[in-house]
Amino acid sequence: WFNKEINTVDDLKGLKMRIPGLGGEVLKRAGGTPVLLPGGEIFPSLQSGAIDATEWVGPYNDMAFGLYKAAKYYYYPGWHEPGTTLECFVNKAALEALPKDLQAIVLNAAKVANADMLAEYTARNNAALETLVNEHKVERHAFQIGYLIERIVPVYLVGEPTEEVVGHLERLLYVSEDIGRRLRRSRHADVGELCSSVRSVARRMLSDPKEPDYKDVQLLPELSSAIKKAFRAEGQAAPVAHDISATVIGRGD
Repeated sequence: WFNKEINTVDDLKGLKMRIPGLGGEVLKRAGGTPVLLPGGEIFPSLQSGAIDATEWVGPYNDMAFGLYKAAKYYYYPGWHEPGTTLECFVNKAALEALPKDLQAIVLNAAKVANADMLAEYTARNNAALETLVNEHKVERHAFQIGYLIERIVPVYLVGEPTEEVVGHLERLLYVSEDIGRRLRRSRHADVGELCSSVRSVARRMLSDPKEPDYKDVQLLPELSSAIKKAFRAEGQAAPVAHDISATVIGRGD
C-alpha cells in the first residue's frame, strides 16, 4: 500500500515503508527506509504520513485493517512473501513413540490444516480483492505487465532476444492471463480486456520468439500505456479498450 505511484526503482528512494526482513533489506538497498512497526500502529502511521507505504498480509487481512482508507495505490501480489505456510512443532521422540497409525494421523492432520488454510486464504483474498477494486476504488495496478514490457520491447527493437527476454515474454503471457481473468467482472473490466489483448500478443510472439511480427512488438507499449491510463479514466476507458482489443483480434489470436 503506497501513498504515491511507484513506476520506477527511483520512486523508492527516500520512501519510508513498514516492511521487515529480507523485503526491508531490498528496500534499503534501493534507497528507501524500512520501518519496523507492530500491526496496531500501521494504519495510524500510514494515515498520518509517518510512513509512506506498508505491506501487511493480503487483500483479506488488509481490507479488515482498513488500509484502503489510508493509501490509494495497491500493488499486489507482494514479491517479498511468495508463499505462506503453517508451522507445527512436536517433540520428535514423543511422535516416534506413538503407534504408526497415530503418527500418520498427526502428520496428515498437519498437512490438511495447512492445505485448508491456503485454500481459505485464496478464496477470501479473491473476494476481498474484488471488493477493494469495485467498492473501495483501489487502483489495483497491473504493474508487472508494464515492467515486463519495458524489458521485452527494447531488446526486440535492436536485435534477437536473449533467453532472459523470452522468459519475460512467457511470464507476460501468464501474468496478463491471470490479471485479465481476475478483473473480468470487476469495475475495471475494460482493463481486464486490455490484459487479455496483451495475452494474445504475447502468445503470438511466443509462437516464433526469435522473429515475431514487428507490429506485435509495437503493440505492447501501447497496451501497457492504455492499461495504466484505464485505471484513472473512471469508465471512459472502455471505448479505447475495445478499439485496441479489436486491433489485436484483427491481427489474429
